[in-house]
Amino acid sequence: MKKVLSILLMMILCLSVFSGCDAKKNEECEHNWVLVSSSENKYECAECKETHLCGNPEDLEKVGRLNESTLIYKCKICGSEQLITDPDSINPDRCGSPDDHDWQIVSQENGCWYSIVTYACSKCDMTQDAVADLALPRHIWEESTVEGKTTFSCTRCNDSHTIMSEIRKFSYAQTLEEYKIGDPGVKHESFNNPAIEIEIESAIDAITRAEFELTIEYDTISVAYDETSDMWRVDFWTLDLDGNSQSVYVNGDGLTCYIVYGE
Repeated sequence: MKKVLSILLMMILCLSVFSGCDAKKNEECEHNWVLVSSSENKYECAECKETHLCGNPEDLEKVGRLNESTLIYKCKICGSEQLITDPDSINPDRCGSPDDHDWQIVSQENGCWYSIVTYACSKCDMTQDAVADLALPRHIWEESTVEGKTTFSCTRCNDSHTIMSEIRKFSYAQTLEEYKIGDPGVKHESFNNPAIEIEIESAIDAITRAEFELTIEYDTISVAYDETSDMWRVDFWTLDLDGNSQSVYVNGDGLTCYIVYGE
């Protein structure tokens, strides 16, 4: 009898050791989850064969948004990602359609030739950017003068202009008498400068608008102003090269009114 009890005791001891080892093995296994059933969303560890049904809400954490109505969740156990419809974003009481969003401006970035406005909906976590090309540049000029020449350099882009510092006077009425409509080298319509009125307050403002009309190569710029007619004349030409010039007449509202090309 004692012998039988000893054998039974040894068997129980062995079973407890083996079960303890298996439990320890499963507990310490760094699971290598593999999808074995997409219909059940079932994963199996390739090492210890333990199974896991992915989809328990407690095991999922939000990691992003795929689109307006779809959220991305990641399982904390197997690491798989799931796409889940966001009921809040398609609820007619909140943001059921693009017209239901309450867009608010949260930031704005302005370049010289573009503007990016970022909007966020106050009802949900959607954001969107509106990018627009500007019809007119928004340069920020830094000015320096050396030996009778003034250089304007934009602090936001590579645009730069060097002009004769002296702003001369001229008569626009006399110009119209001298260079009549129909004369060779005279242009009075179909201008490139956008028909957007912006007050011209300085020589660089006039140059920026006159640039739209440029059709020649040049190395020198000068500016003149007629106070009577509130007209700016921007002259572009190449030194020591006769006939290579272009005078663009821009009024105080920034609109091109006349162009005279050198002969």
